[in-house]
Amino acid sequence: MSSLNAIGILLFCIICNYFIFKSLSNDLFLKISLLIISIFLSIRYEWGNDYHIYLNLYEGLKNYECNSIEDLSKYTKNGEWGWALINKFGYVSGVGFFGIIICLSLFQNYTIYRLIKKNVESKYYLISLIFYVTNISLFVIGASMLRQQLCIVLYLYVFELMKDDPQNFRNVLMSIFIILIGTTIHRSNLFLLLSLPLYYLHINESERNYKFPFFLMIFYLIWNFLVVRYIQNSSFLIELLS
Repeated sequence: MSSLNAIGILLFCIICNYFIFKSLSNDLFLKISLLIISIFLSIRYEWGNDYHIYLNLYEGLKNYECNSIEDLSKYTKNGEWGWALINKFGYVSGVGFFGIIICLSLFQNYTIYRLIKKNVESKYYLISLIFYVTNISLFVIGASMLRQQLCIVLYLYVFELMKDDPQNFRNVLMSIFIILIGTTIHRSNLFLLLSLPLYYLHINESERNYKFPFFLMIFYLIWNFLVVRYIQNSSFLIELLS
């Protein structure tokens, strides 16, 4: 099944759910729709170019003796022992590779549910879900790149912590901790530390409409033209992002 067909089916299911449940409960509509998306992501097979890479990594861990974090780091070569640990847990617990896919899909959509429920008015739930499943980078490509997608989902918890109270020292420590945990899954996650200062921009409601997008644009330009170009010219950072 092509990605366009998959998106089309999901959109059809979401819109049908909207007309079925909108008169009963917007929350129920949101839950049922994300459950359908979770089921879809849970049963995906050979989705994207990276699928077999992750499957082969899991199969290889079956016969690899891991007694420590160091052993897991050596197996992944990039030192991403967190991802190796998830795979090892899948093997030891008996859920297997497909069980890992199911768990990640449920975790991802539970997080999306929390995010939408907390930050979006109920009348915009349908629009939020349409944006979610039609976002090529976040949904379609993310369904193939399991490590990067998991890091994005973990960062949503950082977003919640820092958005609620960036002055709370505990929130800052938890945010740094979550980002560092993400680096054990994909090392490029370390760059997300650069986003934390954005939460300290003091913008009131009257200024938010034009100032915040301006700062985001400046951040994007700096990232795209300075940081990314430096990464492209650095063999170490190329290895880091691979």
